[in-house]
Amino acid sequence: MGLHFIFGRAGCGKTTTCCQQIADYLLQNKENHAIFLVPDQGTYKAESTLASIMPQKGFTNATVSGFSRLSYRIFQELHTKTSEALPPIGQQLVISRLLSEYKDEFKVIGHAAGKKHFSENITSFFHELDTYLITEEKLEEITHIERSSPLGLKLQDMLLLYKLYQKYLSDHFAYNGSTYDLLLQEIPKSGIISDSKIWIDGFNGMTPQEVEIVYALITHAKEVTISLTMDTPNASQNIPVWNRPYRLFSLLNKKFPNSSQTILSNNYRFKTPDITEMVNHFFTTPFVSASLSRVTKKHPFYGIKLFSAPDSQQETDEIARQIITLVKQGSHRYRDILILLRHPENYIDVLTRRFNHYHIPAFFDRKEPMNNHPLIILLSSLLRFLTAETDGLYKGWTRNNIFRILKNDLLSLLPPQEINILEIFTLRYGIRPNQWHTPWKFHTAHSVDTDTDELTEEELKEQIVMNEFRNKILTSLVPLTMHWKKSTSSKQKCSILYDWLIKQQIPKKLAAWDEKEFQETQQRPHAQVWKKVITVLEEIVHVSENDNIPSETFLTIVEDAFSTLSYSMIPSTLDHVMVTSIERGYSMEGKVVFIPGINEEQFPARIEDSGFITDIEKQQIRKKTGTSLGPDLMHLIYQEQFYVYLAMTRAKECLFLSYTSFNTEGKESSPSFLIRNLKRLGYIQEEMFSTPPTPNTTDLSYLAHPNQALSLFPSILRQGIPSENSIWVPFRDWIMSNNNRKKCLHTYMSAFSYSNQAVPLGSELANKLFAPKGHFIGSISQFESYRKCPYQYFLQRGLHLESVDQAELDARDFGNYLHAGLNNFGKELSQSIKQWRDATDEDIESLSITISNTIAPRIKYGILHSDAAQKYTKRLLNETFKQTLYRLRNWSMHSSFDTVQLEQQFYMNLVDESGKLFALTGKIDRIDQSENAIVIADYKTGNVSADLQSMLTGYHLQLIVYLMAALEKDKEHLLPAALVYIYLSGDALISKSIPPNEDYIANNNNQYINGYFLHDVNTLAELDHSFNSDNISTPYLPLTKLNSGGVKKSHKLLSKEEFNALITKVKEVLGKIHHKISEGQIPIQPAIYNHKNPCNYCIYRSICRFDRKLGDKPEWIPNKTDAKIKEELTNHKSGGECNE
Repeated sequence: MGLHFIFGRAGCGKTTTCCQQIADYLLQNKENHAIFLVPDQGTYKAESTLASIMPQKGFTNATVSGFSRLSYRIFQELHTKTSEALPPIGQQLVISRLLSEYKDEFKVIGHAAGKKHFSENITSFFHELDTYLITEEKLEEITHIERSSPLGLKLQDMLLLYKLYQKYLSDHFAYNGSTYDLLLQEIPKSGIISDSKIWIDGFNGMTPQEVEIVYALITHAKEVTISLTMDTPNASQNIPVWNRPYRLFSLLNKKFPNSSQTILSNNYRFKTPDITEMVNHFFTTPFVSASLSRVTKKHPFYGIKLFSAPDSQQETDEIARQIITLVKQGSHRYRDILILLRHPENYIDVLTRRFNHYHIPAFFDRKEPMNNHPLIILLSSLLRFLTAETDGLYKGWTRNNIFRILKNDLLSLLPPQEINILEIFTLRYGIRPNQWHTPWKFHTAHSVDTDTDELTEEELKEQIVMNEFRNKILTSLVPLTMHWKKSTSSKQKCSILYDWLIKQQIPKKLAAWDEKEFQETQQRPHAQVWKKVITVLEEIVHVSENDNIPSETFLTIVEDAFSTLSYSMIPSTLDHVMVTSIERGYSMEGKVVFIPGINEEQFPARIEDSGFITDIEKQQIRKKTGTSLGPDLMHLIYQEQFYVYLAMTRAKECLFLSYTSFNTEGKESSPSFLIRNLKRLGYIQEEMFSTPPTPNTTDLSYLAHPNQALSLFPSILRQGIPSENSIWVPFRDWIMSNNNRKKCLHTYMSAFSYSNQAVPLGSELANKLFAPKGHFIGSISQFESYRKCPYQYFLQRGLHLESVDQAELDARDFGNYLHAGLNNFGKELSQSIKQWRDATDEDIESLSITISNTIAPRIKYGILHSDAAQKYTKRLLNETFKQTLYRLRNWSMHSSFDTVQLEQQFYMNLVDESGKLFALTGKIDRIDQSENAIVIADYKTGNVSADLQSMLTGYHLQLIVYLMAALEKDKEHLLPAALVYIYLSGDALISKSIPPNEDYIANNNNQYINGYFLHDVNTLAELDHSFNSDNISTPYLPLTKLNSGGVKKSHKLLSKEEFNALITKVKEVLGKIHHKISEGQIPIQPAIYNHKNPCNYCIYRSICRFDRKLGDKPEWIPNKTDAKIKEELTNHKSGGECNE
């Protein structure tokens, strides 16, 4: 028994002294045994250091471990039942279960109990209670003092949970303490401890529980030597950075006052005077200014360097270039370089990308979570599916659940291509959970109003394949579900999961992945995941075994456990840059050290008063009871100061400090007070500014790596032409001297000359794509589509690219429903030899229901009957349909025009400007006719309005082309009475606002019609008999009468001659559009007209990448008034020009 202290500032050789003493002790006698106790994360470095000092460069009779590994070693020696002491994962599983089962009994924490990581936070709090030696009785005493205050209510919840936790442990295990509690009991019995000398290194402070373990080690070991990073006890007493190690010394010295001391004063680490002086004086109180005579002479890689950068991207780029330059000089290796991060989450990703770009080997010493590994995702998805199935039949068979399982790379129920095909099928037909268990038989209605409901040959073939896929999935998941529902204990549930994983050959697949990974990175991460998952399952069985746990609670427990899993990696090479956090890099050192991100509130980090029990509450408890419930705010402040000390004392030759002007959110950021103090006291003589390169840059580090330098060329040239003295000129000459390098330059320069242009297809390819049968036959919508965006037309009509059809109602489906209903109603009247005006209210009521029941099952595969919400949508659509029928019936009653054609098909041959023949085909929704005039009507559910400019430019062609087709056979004797859009409310939400009041409908019918009318009062009177009355406005036409009997000229009126001239001009427009299509002209140039941009709702934007910021230009179609267009039409009729 004996205690010896080694004191020394950072860099004085404390670790080396410990290792040397261990080596000397072991060499004295082969029977001697030593234990080197360091923090858990420092064991790898400690083993390496000790082995390098030993004469044989290795050892067998020494143990290097942390407290956890020491526990395992002693338990193994004494055959202690370690299963009786719960590890942290087991504790968390118990707490997660208790939170789930008793959440209704908690007053404060009940709402937060189901949140992610909450059980982990509670486990940490209970761990703090253990480490600060707070018993259940002590916690109850504190709770009683606080009573019903907000803090008291929190403590009551924690006391209840703590009692439940302790009771659970006592009911299930013979031992209900923690691993460290068990270690304290076993140390006195251990022969390893009694026969060994122990060296403790790397601890800057300890929890009360760890201190108790050290007490036990001192009492029972031959001798204990502990090193502390501080000056002599007297000199360190009032120095903030040494507060924590001094407090540890005070505790141990008070318990063992007869200890001895060794003080190391010589500094072996620091090779430059300014770093040495900073270490010796900067952290003392009061601060001492630097002695300028001792500051290292200017050298790029010696001393303390400071640079600033606009953001972390430029900051890490500067670090990478400095590293490359260092290594290329030959004086340093990658392994001599250390990067310390206070907030790794802000820098790991950007450093990874930057180092990959510069081909810098690096090891990122961090705990990378496993939550994105396929095995974790597979089990989580599977458990969500099984939990939902337990809640109710078929509840688990949602599309998201099923395809999250199927798409997992570890599962091979179906190949990826078949999974994609199946997913598209389920999206198209809207497969619901209950439909997975019955054979699929779905039909696509190609026409909503006229469909046979019979499956086509292609549909039969497709559904045979889809049912085979479905059966494979059922074969795997249904038996699993049945076993799961029968399971009554957590042990059975874990066995079911394990057996299923083995059946799916998951271990073999993970092993195969590991072999491939090992060849590339010398790592086996997938084996780690498998082992840790199995450990989680084993711990679940350990803590609950035969207890009956509900599936929902089981899911919560497993997901909470999975969220804590992380990889444990070791470097795959010896020569690499080490990137680590300051907390984990306490024992590391490097010739050159980079510390980025030294910004205000970042480093030193801002100490936030967070946690379940706040610092104010801890102070309140300490004041009333004298009890500490964990580390307080001052403890954390002292710890942060010590982190600053550790970080600033890791460099041997050069310390690079850096900060950014803007943070990760783009907000302005200032340097930390640490930087300001170093500059104020003279430790930093100058500051460098890292900025992106310019054409006249003289910084050679931008040429550190050829590929990186090449990638900068486009941005350099965008700024201007480099001068002859620039570094870029000789670099360009060097590139041009080698063909391979020249090709690389051309590749990078191609981005500089980027132009988003589509090359014309040529007439031969265009004919293959758009006229595969040798003759172009197009619809009006195709011509409109080309006019709005030629490239969109190419993608849609030439390459036939379509978005995945999903069983979700949209405006087009509402329109199809109403359109088909009106067509069927018109046909019913025609078959009964009736006109719309002859339909009675009873006809409308009865026929609307009959028609609705016929067409509703054909809308998106019967989706309107799928659930209550869709049935409500159907009811609203039916109401809209019925009100439209009333409105059209009423207009017919006030009109002399009869409906003569519905869905009238036409086929029209035309000739383009080069003499090529092409055809237009389509259907006219409705043609009404009097003795010598016709009305062309098109049903619309959108907000399209008729205007002459849109017709003459080809933007909206339907009405005028329909008129062309209708007049083709009898142009001389028929007058074009009207071209109108009849608006239907295709939006079910809007339809709710349509009142059933007939007077309202009668008075507002004219707002549902828009178009052009023949400028003839007699024809207008036939269209709406109210023109014969004294009324100024007409109820069914959007026109206003003058007192003289005429119509306002501002309305949309055309003479017969103007209609004919319009038709003639539109034929020319159609010919020009066809000529461009046949020539294969597909420019990426959307046409914008009247604030309508085809890009706004285009599904191909990710393909064409049209971007006006990059110089892409749309076609702007000018707005013209109808008066101007009429004037041009008159000129065109008389031989003049009509401009588009």
